[in-house]
Amino acid sequence: MSKKKPKGVYLDPDLFESKALYSLRASSIKVYLRFLRKRIVQKIPRRQSREEEYRIANNGEIEFPYIEAQKKLGMVPRTYQLAIQELTEKGFIDVTGYKPEINKVTKLYAISERWKKYDTDEFEPPKCPTYPLGRGFRPGNQLGRRSQQEHDTPKGKKNE
Repeated sequence: MSKKKPKGVYLDPDLFESKALYSLRASSIKVYLRFLRKRIVQKIPRRQSREEEYRIANNGEIEFPYIEAQKKLGMVPRTYQLAIQELTEKGFIDVTGYKPEINKVTKLYAISERWKKYDTDEFEPPKCPTYPLGRGFRPGNQLGRRSQQEHDTPKGKKNE
């Protein structure tokens, strides 16, 4: 199976008839099209089927940081944040996990088809993964300001 970078963006024909698409803001549509452009489509080999089938090879591993949205789409952080939130709530994308890096954590996304059931009883709310723990200061950490003061002063005396 070979991985191909798409030469264009394929849109599901059902998308044009969906209530979910027409309820999106323009900024959300721009972000969604950028997600579709980032996917890598892979052909599934079939022996007896005449129709060709494809799958998204990097689904669940798509990265789209704010810096990229700012450079390529000219979006401010709040607009980008609202677009991602709207796309998640209406079933176009899902947050699948987090990729810890030095000084930042990048979200990983998957393109979803939950939008097909939008505004019906069968629509499923998004499943959000838990944020990775182990970053930042925590109670009991010996590096905090208060803990340093407590360790520097003798017992029974208060620091003035």
